[in-house]
Amino acid sequence: MNVNWCRSTFACSKFSNDFVDCLNSRCLPKHLNKYKYDYVDNIYMTPDCISSALSVFADECTEFAVSAFSGLLLIVCGNFNSCGCSFLTSPGHQNLIDFPTPLDAHSKFIFNNDMVHM
Repeated sequence: MNVNWCRSTFACSKFSNDFVDCLNSRCLPKHLNKYKYDYVDNIYMTPDCISSALSVFADECTEFAVSAFSGLLLIVCGNFNSCGCSFLTSPGHQNLIDFPTPLDAHSKFIFNNDMVHM
């Protein structure tokens, strides 16, 4: 997070298993007045991520996002290493990256739940 854009930041939650790491941070924005807080999830999935590990993470992530971030700005970014990340669209998130990164692979994405303010 860019500390020049936030009055304060702190890590809210984390998730980690052998294939997926996620850190959720909260930011009190300096310049975006629509939301009291912005939340940013940074996710890394290993290239050999197995579907069962992804499923556990997707279930927890979706349940947490729907209950904790309703009415708040949530930005989810990360390196998904071509693993499935369609679960991020279920709570209403939209992908901002519509081109391959890198080497013609669709692996790095940024999702958010408010396209108007991005």
